[in-house]
This record gives sequence, C-alpha cells and structure tokens, in this order.
Amino acid sequence: MTLSARRLLPAGASILALALAMPVQAADEAPADAESIVVTAQKAGVLQLAQPAEASSRLGLTPMQTPASVDVITKEMIRSLGDRTVVAAASRAPGIINNTSAFGFSLSSRGFTGYTSVMQLYDGMRVYTTTTQTFPADPWMAERVEVLRGAASVLYGEGGIGGAINVVRKRPNTERMEGEVRLSGGSFDTYAAAGGVGGPISDQLSYRIDASYNRSGGWMDRGRSRSLALSAALRYQPADNLALTLSHDRADTDPTIWYGTPLRDGKLVREIARKNYNIADRSLRFDDAWTQAKIEWKPSDELTITNVTYYLTGFKHWRNAESYAWTGDQIRRSSYLEIFYDTKQVGNRTNAVYQHKLFGLDHRFSLGGEYNVGRLERADSSPNSQSDLIDPYDYQPGVFLDGAFGTRYKYHTDVEQFALFGESRLSFTDSLSLVTGLRHDRPLTKRHDALDPTMDYRATYPSTSWRAGLVYQPVESLSLYAQYSAAADPVTALLTASLAQTDFDLSTGKQWEAGVKTTFLGGRGEFTLSGYRIVKKKILTRSANDPTLSVQVGQQSSHGVEASFGLALTKQLSILANGTILKAKYDDFTELVGTDLLSRDGNTPIGVAEKAANLWLSWGPIDPLHFDAGLRHVGERYSDAANRRRIPAYTLVDASARYDIGKKTSLTLNLRNLFDKLYVQNSYSTSQWVLGEPRSVALTFDQRF
Repeated sequence: MTLSARRLLPAGASILALALAMPVQAADEAPADAESIVVTAQKAGVLQLAQPAEASSRLGLTPMQTPASVDVITKEMIRSLGDRTVVAAASRAPGIINNTSAFGFSLSSRGFTGYTSVMQLYDGMRVYTTTTQTFPADPWMAERVEVLRGAASVLYGEGGIGGAINVVRKRPNTERMEGEVRLSGGSFDTYAAAGGVGGPISDQLSYRIDASYNRSGGWMDRGRSRSLALSAALRYQPADNLALTLSHDRADTDPTIWYGTPLRDGKLVREIARKNYNIADRSLRFDDAWTQAKIEWKPSDELTITNVTYYLTGFKHWRNAESYAWTGDQIRRSSYLEIFYDTKQVGNRTNAVYQHKLFGLDHRFSLGGEYNVGRLERADSSPNSQSDLIDPYDYQPGVFLDGAFGTRYKYHTDVEQFALFGESRLSFTDSLSLVTGLRHDRPLTKRHDALDPTMDYRATYPSTSWRAGLVYQPVESLSLYAQYSAAADPVTALLTASLAQTDFDLSTGKQWEAGVKTTFLGGRGEFTLSGYRIVKKKILTRSANDPTLSVQVGQQSSHGVEASFGLALTKQLSILANGTILKAKYDDFTELVGTDLLSRDGNTPIGVAEKAANLWLSWGPIDPLHFDAGLRHVGERYSDAANRRRIPAYTLVDASARYDIGKKTSLTLNLRNLFDKLYVQNSYSTSQWVLGEPRSVALTFDQRF
C-alpha cells in the first residue's frame, strides 16, 4: 500500500464513521416510498428518455427534447451488471467500445477513438488530460453515467468529435437519510469494500459521504492492483431559490501494470498469455483530487444562474519496461520509461438560463462563459535506448535500466482558456422546436523547456463550434429529430503538445444526424434509432514532398446506424438490446514505412470496430431470486493503419444471480466471461496484445438503510 493510501485510509474511515454516527432514520420509520435495493423491470431501458441529461444540454432538456443521441446508465444498472470501471459502464451504450489498453480511459465512438475525440467529464465539467485520463476512478461514486454520442465541442470546447462521457456524482439527499454498504470478494484474490451515507442535517444543511476500496492479485503474473476513492459533499440551502454545494473527491490508484503479451510472427503464443514481462520495481500510480463549489440561484421563475468554481490536481508516475518483442527464442524488453506528471487546473464557469416569450413563442436560452488555467510539470527518462533479453518461460524480472541521463525535470506547460457559449430552444408549436448552440474557445498554450530553451513556444488554438437541430414530437411518446453540428479536436493533448505540433491547427469536424426516439406500452418499452455521418479534416499525415514531415491535410470519415431497445415484458422479465453498424475510413492519409510513403486511403482507422452489440436479459421467477444474463459483441479492429494487423472480434457472456435476503439486503453472485473466452481487449502496439480478463466469480453483499 502506498504512503498516500496509508494517509487516506484512516481519514476515510474516520469520516465514514462520523457520518454513520449521525442520526439516521430507523428502518421502521422510513417513508412508504423509500427506495428498495431491488432493481425491478421498470428500469428496462438503458435510456431514461424523460429525465434531463446534463451531458447533452445546459437547458435542462430531456433526451426526447434533444436533437442528439443521449443515453443514461443508472447506478442501479451499473451494479446489477457488475461493472467495476467507468469505461465498462459507458460501453453499455450503443456504439461505445472500451479501447483501454493498459490503464486509464480510452473509448471509441462513431469511428473515432481516444481521449482527444471521446471526452470525459465529471459532473458536467471538463477534465484537462495529459496522455492518460484516470479520474474519476470508481463508478461507486456515480449516480449515473451519461453518454452523448456525436460532436460535443459546442458544449465543452475542443475535443469530443466522437462524443462525451459525463459521470454525475452522487448528491446529498435533502429529504431523508440514506445509506449503503457493499462488500465483495472473488477470483484472483479480488476484494472490495464500499459505503456511503447522507441526508439532511437540518432544514438548510445536507451532506453525502462515500468511500470505496478495491484490491486484486490480478489474473496474470504479478498483476496486483489497488485503489482508494473518497467523495464528500455538503449542501447549504438558506432559501428555496438559493443553494451552495461544496464537494471534494479524491482517488489514489495503483492499477495493474501489464502491457500485454508479445505476438510471435503476428500470432498469439498461448503458453505465455499470462506472463508479465515487466520489471520487478515497476511503478504506476495515479493520485487525483477535485474540489468544487457550486452556486445555484433562481432569482425568478424565469431565470436560473449557476456558478461553478473548481480546483483539480493530479499526480502520475510511471516506471516500467513497456515493449516486448520476440528475438529468436528470447524476448527483448525495451521502452524503459520513467515519467512524472504533476498537473493542476483551476477554473470558473458561469451560466444563466432564461425562459420567456419571443414573438409569442416559448423560448429558453442560456448564456455563459468559462475561464480556466492548467499547468503540467513533467520529468522523464527519455531518450532511453536501454534494452535486455530474457527467457520467455523462465526469467528474472530484473530492475529498471536508467538511460544515459537518468530521470530529470524536462518542461512545464501552461494552458489558459477563455470560452463563451450559448444555447437556445425555440418552440414554434407544442410539437416542433429548434435547438441551437454556439461556442467559441481560445486556449493559449505556453511551454518552457528546462533542457533546451529553443523548444519553448507560445501558441493559441481558437475554435468555434455550433449545432442546429429540429425536434418534432407529434405525441409525447414520440420524437423525430435531425441536426447538423461543427466541432474541433486537438491533434494531441494541449498540455503535452511539442514545439513541432504548434504549427498544426485544431482538426475540424462536421456531423449530420437524424433519428427517432419513442416510448410505448405506458413507458414499459423504449426504442431509439439514429443515423449519422461525420467528416474530420486536418488530421496529421505525411508530406509527399518531404516524408520526414507531418502535414495537416488528411481526412477521416464515418457513417453508421445505431439502435437501442428496452422492454419490460412482465414485472418479472425484461430485455435490453442495442447495436451499431458503421463504416469508418481514412479518406486522405499517408504514412511513412521505412523509406516509402504509402497511402492508406480507404482503410479502417486504428482501433475502430465497425460492429458492436449488447444484449441483457433480466428475470425474477420468484420474489427473492433474480437472474441476469448479458452478451457483448465487439467486431474486429486493426492495430495498424495498413490494416495488416487484425485484432479479432469477440463475444462475451456474463451472468449473475441475486438473492434478496430482505427488502434492503441482498447477496449477488456475478460470473464474468462465463465461457472463459480468450479475447483481445486492445493492442498496446502492433505486435503486443492486451488480453481481456478470463472467467471470474465474485460474491457481493449489499445493504441499504
């Protein structure tokens, strides 16, 4: 356990103990409509079409009112399906693929992959990332996960051509006390403990505190991991129209350090599939903290003003040997890298929503602005050309091999960003509305290189994003929509951009989308269908005149169809299904292979699956018993632009059985990868596969009070 974890554990235990000691309403005094732990068939759909989704609009619109594809995965669904990470929960939505290789978050949506194209948010606020995003760390802290597919830059700035994932944290319950405890143990010495409590302290004051601890031995050699997450919020409401919420979140994570298994002649060697060729003194640690103050003021029935001030810190440390390749009958280890990232981000966002009559028509619009400053300080061991040879079957892990200069401070980068944004919903009739949005960002990036001042730079990356969409609801349960949007993506994270990359503009994207959303059978069923086309320009490619230089003339596009369906057939039986079929390709892209400049036009982009589907059946045959079974399919992908390195498709089956000991007490047995499928989750390089977890079992005890 790390020093930080030893500091956090007593603090977290003390906070949780204090909270549990606060007066809690007795079970026999609970109101008749108190929430039960039992997840019933009424939660049939992935979508919650009638509930506002923060990820898709600041106007308080529901998915039915929004001209975009929006999904909401509730905390009940996350726990019922046994998802242990945010990316696992998000990939339940149509078209979202978990492309995480070794650690962090990496998702694919609508043919676009990675942290610069699929944005991650926390409580609607953007987290500036480096090359790896690790916050938030645990879905236990989430009330729900919202998934916006398609261009999101009009809401959150550059990045997000493929979509945005918003984790909405649990909030204080202002009406009644509530609490929950979860204990779990399972395969590979995996254990977890989590708890939360909150409610009103007085008429004006309420709170929420959560804590979660996880550890595992890992299914591969030396695959141990552990994480500790804490979350606390205090809400003060001195008047009906005014509320102040202070919150703080902390996550200290040591994930599994495994960079996959090396392919031999392009093929998997099953005998070494669980070998971990990393060094003995390997290290991978992420320590993130988020502090936020949110003011919500409603001076009149027509006007709502929200102000959010936040401070985010992050510390990341790598020390590993990351690359493995067969050399004869031995494996060569290379990419000995040690990296320190120390990041800070402070910002403020103010937004006002006003509802009135415009030329006799109902009109709701928002105006706002945002200012934030981020800093990254980096130290690393590159360049490090050290390598060594080991026996694939009988080897000593060894220790880190320092480069010629060791690990030293390298540079710091500052990003200062201004943004102005607005949205509007104009209702022509009760059935027809026009939803528009506009945002302008102007990030200023400054970098100072401690080793080579000639690498210093100062650059701005202005961008303007917008969208316009029509929504037609002939009846309350049916919505037809169409929209056009413009977005922007950085070529890399602004905090880690190099001097050479300052000559590049932001990539630009256009999206056309149309679809239908409907509920039926009195809300027991939901169905959505959408079609889209996205074109992203100014991607990096090689210069035809000088192959050693990158130029920004490339283009990438995708088009496809997504659908989701949920139906509670009876009170005991429900079904969920969603799927996507798409065609993604490089329209204008070349790469340098050796001394040759080769066109990849028409090829599928790296890491993109053109087919994906989810299916989940839920059945409660008798009152205390509840069974779930799920199927997830991900189509084949490629790990190289030439499409010669194919990552095979896979289909997984999960299952669970829950026994309700009481109204608020249950035991759940989860079986993941039921048929022990050997599958490739992603590739770390063109010759290194990161395999998915084999069959595992977990027994979980849940108690609510």
